[in-house]
Amino acid sequence: MGTPLIVRSSNDLIYDYQLSSAYRSSWVYDPSYALRQEPDIWEVAKNDVVILSAMQRRNASMIRTWRVVPNSHAQGTNGDKKVGDASKRLAGICSEAIGNIDRFDAARRALSEAFFLGRRYGIVLWEPKLISLDGLPEMEWQLPYKIKDIDRRRFHWVTDWAAGPAGTQKKTGVHIEMFNTNTSSWEKISNEQRRNLIEYIYQDTEDRVGYGRGVLESIYFYLYFKQGTFKKIAEAVDRYANGVLIGRLDSLRNASSDKTNADMVTSMKTLLQNFRSEHVVVLGDGDEIEIKEPTGTGVNIAMDFLHYLDESVERLCNGSVRPSGHSMGGTGARAQAETESDTSEGFYQDDREDLDCVIDRDLLGAFLYHNQDNISQLGLDIAKRPRFTSEQIKRKDPSEAVEIMNKALSVGVPLLRSEYYDRIEMTPPAPDDDTVEQQMMDPMGGGFGGGLGSESGERNGKQSEGKESKDASE
Repeated sequence: MGTPLIVRSSNDLIYDYQLSSAYRSSWVYDPSYALRQEPDIWEVAKNDVVILSAMQRRNASMIRTWRVVPNSHAQGTNGDKKVGDASKRLAGICSEAIGNIDRFDAARRALSEAFFLGRRYGIVLWEPKLISLDGLPEMEWQLPYKIKDIDRRRFHWVTDWAAGPAGTQKKTGVHIEMFNTNTSSWEKISNEQRRNLIEYIYQDTEDRVGYGRGVLESIYFYLYFKQGTFKKIAEAVDRYANGVLIGRLDSLRNASSDKTNADMVTSMKTLLQNFRSEHVVVLGDGDEIEIKEPTGTGVNIAMDFLHYLDESVERLCNGSVRPSGHSMGGTGARAQAETESDTSEGFYQDDREDLDCVIDRDLLGAFLYHNQDNISQLGLDIAKRPRFTSEQIKRKDPSEAVEIMNKALSVGVPLLRSEYYDRIEMTPPAPDDDTVEQQMMDPMGGGFGGGLGSESGERNGKQSEGKESKDASE
């Protein structure tokens, strides 16, 4: 039976009214269900060793070697060499400056936890320093020296209101406030303070009203189920570890005038309990005690459920189970483990690039802002903005890509130079860069030859000369 068109749902209106009311409160509340049920759910989740190991594995896999590279369009539309040289110089300055930050990789790992929490904040600390960057003369630069983590619960969003028509109010925007632990009050963050703030909001969509959506929301439910299962398993271990005691009474024996058969059953229960603690028992004629070992089927079911929960969390955090060692099926085939490892690396790829964008926007952007006078004095105003990036794990083996491209070149297929270097994960050299000497590629598809440095090239040259002399003599 089809649903008549006149029957309409009002669920969309519920969302719209709730969204409007969220902005009319004292501040915009965090919609996290997990935080509402457990205020310190982050610490509670990290107390679970399996969940913590999945979190640590993800955080470690997110961080790779970083670089500051010139903009891909640094040569300009007309191939202006000055723009290219200036862009390369500016990238070198930024790279050396960011390398001054103490424990930079640790700070990036902390920021990557926005995947779990929905958002992470870090404040960049600066110091003026007379230093030579990228081989330039000494100048006083504003250098970042530390990124200090700030807990997300010290930030919330507040709505800005303005007078509307007919005495009404209209929302003009939102601003962020931070709780000052010295004054015990919320204070609006100025634009200057905001520039020094690294803010990573994961899945920043309208329904999360600026607070992001972390996967800790999903982990909370599995953690809740896991804690309940652990409680049942602990009770089962306590009950089954000592076996089940069975006491048998002589059914033909009559009770005394002042003791009923029910009293005799109660006495047997007391006797069995004393036997548990004292390991000594005295039985009457016809009474027996039997100890039965339980099968533990119920515990096995609970343990299988725990394995399911652990594997689900591992898949959520790292994209696969087998490389982490949590698979219920054992180690399995090596090929399958390698395949799942490649899958998990591809799983991190988008989030790595997302974190790089945050670092590029907030940290690199702040350095360029604080040192724009120096950049202007050095004549680097024409430079294209450099880009922060980390070494990305490619989904395809570079050696396979090189083999395919070499075969294409051998049959005369033209390839873009930039794409070739991108596939082999190398940076194209500039005309004035020191490069490794190479022989020309074999026209028959033999690939590149030659050795490293002038010594190898010289040796190859002598070998060629010797061969030519021998041919001539023959």
